[in-house]
Amino acid sequence: MKVLIVADDAEERDILTYVLQRIGLSIVPSGDVARMDAGLPLTAVDLLIVATTNQGVNQPKLKKIREITQAPMILISDWLTENETCDLLDIGVDLLLKRPLSPRVFTRYAQMLLRRAGTVPATVLARVQAGGLVLNPARRSVRVGETVVQLTPL
Repeated sequence: MKVLIVADDAEERDILTYVLQRIGLSIVPSGDVARMDAGLPLTAVDLLIVATTNQGVNQPKLKKIREITQAPMILISDWLTENETCDLLDIGVDLLLKRPLSPRVFTRYAQMLLRRAGTVPATVLARVQAGGLVLNPARRSVRVGETVVQLTPL
């Protein structure tokens, strides 16, 4: 299973990567929520982890990401008001975790969301061909003749 980790702080990103790799997950690290949606349609992910700083959560970007994928999303932050928490849950964040964060508890939450999502990783799905039509789940693309069209996860 593939996990996209987006964290402003490189040390935190490395720690989260290490912890999730220890339970057998494949990690795609990213340093910026603003750039997160650019590569997301091409990257089949099963779980999104967003770790923000006190400077605030980029809600418009999270909303745009939620339009692209329905993969479970965990947001890690220091402190949120009740209004911010409600707004993030309304946008589609599945789980909000507050720092400090126990690695053991964090991995259990990640496994729980992956289990409940019940998704089959697109990377293990076979390519389907029918006549001149080729569907490639790993690349999320469809080819009709010579024309290739990128698909969103939805």
